[in-house]
Amino acid sequence: MIETEYQTDFFERTITLKEAWMRSEEEIEKLLNNLEKRLGEGKTALVTSLNIDEEPCLKVYKKKENGIVYKVSPKTELDKMIELQNLGNDIGVFVPEPHLVGNHDDLEFILMEKVKGYTIKDIVTNNIELPANFSLDDFIGRVKEFLARMHEKRIYHRDLHWDNIMIEKGTGKIYIIDFGSSTSSFGDDESEIYREKTPSGETITFKTDEDEFKEVCKELRNYLLTN
Repeated sequence: MIETEYQTDFFERTITLKEAWMRSEEEIEKLLNNLEKRLGEGKTALVTSLNIDEEPCLKVYKKKENGIVYKVSPKTELDKMIELQNLGNDIGVFVPEPHLVGNHDDLEFILMEKVKGYTIKDIVTNNIELPANFSLDDFIGRVKEFLARMHEKRIYHRDLHWDNIMIEKGTGKIYIIDFGSSTSSFGDDESEIYREKTPSGETITFKTDEDEFKEVCKELRNYLLTN
């Protein structure tokens, strides 16, 4: 049985999404029991697609008994996504709209907007054509501005590699995805913001958002020079 732990206001307002969710509960249970159809996968979670009207997707967190523990809880990740909604709309940088947090048979998940586009990794490794109006300098400027605004809100992504930045088909809209490693901090000490202790006592050090983004830009620039 699927249990809904939290629903966003957007979900409550969207009748077609609510109806699709209720109609698809059996299909969702099947997906959660057999997670073969994957849009992407990381260390702590995977994303799978739903074939319903509004085309949301599920981010499903892996079970703890596999030796993997969430970096943040699904509800905390959803809260950060809500806080960042509309932050970069005026500069063409977006965060997927989250709808709800739920669980089924010890699996926790977020139902969210599915981005109809490609990650930077997809584009570079699969030679995918960028929108005709794409400008690298413009892309860099927009993402840098979004990061500056996000950091002003004391939110740090901490996993901004080329699989977590997407470009929407046709429109060229930029999406920042996967806030599963993100943190909030009210200090300015980067050594604390980008460092964390695991339950086992191991210390994890993250690259800064700016350094991760520099690597993405380098890969994208090299791709554009050779295509």
